Amino acid sequence: MNNIIKHSKAREGVVEMTHANGCLHLKITDNGKGFDAKERNGGKGPHHSGLGLRSMEEWARICGGTFRVDSAPGKGTTVEARIPLK
Repeated sequence: MNNIIKHSKAREGVVEMTHANGCLHLKITDNGKGFDAKERNGGKGPHHSGLGLRSMEEWARICGGTFRVDSAPGKGTTVEARIPLK
């Protein structure tokens, strides 16, 4: 949520967490400026390194889960992680 506030210029950010079929599903969405998800960073410069997304992706992988980012310039961002509960 901190990165949404600092970087996205969103007016709304939503965090959803659900549990189903032995997995935790985390979904974070905003209606901000978005970015090119293929580049996996929010822009140029030291404050747009994409480390937050990379950290989340690594955390999901270590836990045996999946991670997905859906974003495009002008379209907001959705980040989803599914983590199996052991």
